[in-house]
Amino acid sequence: GSGIFGFGNVLLSLRCVNYPIDAYFIYVASVMAANAIICSVPGAAFPLFTATMYKHLGIHWVSSIPAFLALICVPFPFEFARYGAAIRKRRIRWMRC
Repeated sequence: GSGIFGFGNVLLSLRCVNYPIDAYFIYVASVMAANAIICSVPGAAFPLFTATMYKHLGIHWVSSIPAFLALICVPFPFEFARYGAAIRKRRIRWMRC
């Protein structure tokens, strides 16, 4: 089970890095910096309030919060697959300005 989780995690991480590079190839350095910050800030912030959350909410609710956040993110790939062409057309128009 952990092998499947690790494999999926690696694939997801590569996807999150490669898509912005392909989409914003002119601004690769800025995209990579923003990607690193977006990934690092939650990892640095969660330990600051996790102990308090466990104390006030209990083990079951606090452990469910990452699951709820993951469920919120489930529709995003499907929405990008459905509306990706329109998003890319708007991006090209924006880059010409």
